[in-house]
Amino acid sequence: MTPLPQIYGDEAQLPPLHRDVQDLITELHRRSAFYRRIAVVAQGFVAASIVGGLALFYYTQTLETLFRDQAIYSKSLTIHKESTLRKEVEDNVRALGFEARSIANPRAGEPVDTIRLRQVNDKIQDAEADIARRKKVEAALSKERDEILGQTTDRMLLIVATKIGGVLLILYFIRVLVVLLKYYWRLSVFYQSRADSLRSYRHITTVSLLELSQILSPDAIDMEKTPDPPDPSSLAAQKDSKSSPPAKAAAA
Repeated sequence: MTPLPQIYGDEAQLPPLHRDVQDLITELHRRSAFYRRIAVVAQGFVAASIVGGLALFYYTQTLETLFRDQAIYSKSLTIHKESTLRKEVEDNVRALGFEARSIANPRAGEPVDTIRLRQVNDKIQDAEADIARRKKVEAALSKERDEILGQTTDRMLLIVATKIGGVLLILYFIRVLVVLLKYYWRLSVFYQSRADSLRSYRHITTVSLLELSQILSPDAIDMEKTPDPPDPSSLAAQKDSKSSPPAKAAAA
């Protein structure tokens, strides 16, 4: 085996790199590191997308149930407030009715205060209109709450549609990120190989700079194409050839 010093030469005897070449190597290393960081960020986004997709798939029903319970609680609370205010208005109507009867039936010898009686009756009419409005609001809210409680089929369809749509969207996002990840990784390796070629060229005199760049660069490797699986028929033929005895032994 040829000793390494005879192949690469003595480092002290080699001329130093030209300043422009050294600057070019530094710039190539900087670009390689920059694109490598972008690839790492893209890889992190891919991992986060996968985790987010799994969380969305498993916790969609839990989140939907939480929002549903929150909506039911909100409507029930509003119904309770409307009912409490309606009862207060009804109590006020009863008090006004008692006051109106007292005014309409004064003591003996006292005149009927028609102005005050008209004012009290107007208040009673306004209060009764308010009671009717609040009853309508309570009925509408109760109907909406009952519809939410009875939407079993719609809930399941919503959950399934949310899961499928969310997963498909995340898969598309992951596909885009994987393409970017491969591109920036190859770009980083491309610049790194060019820098290594320039730095190693003065040590190797048996190949040209172009050949050295082609050796150190993965440009010829197709990252998109997966290797073809072995042919079962060829594997079976190889197995039969190994298991069969040699021709001479069979002739003997």
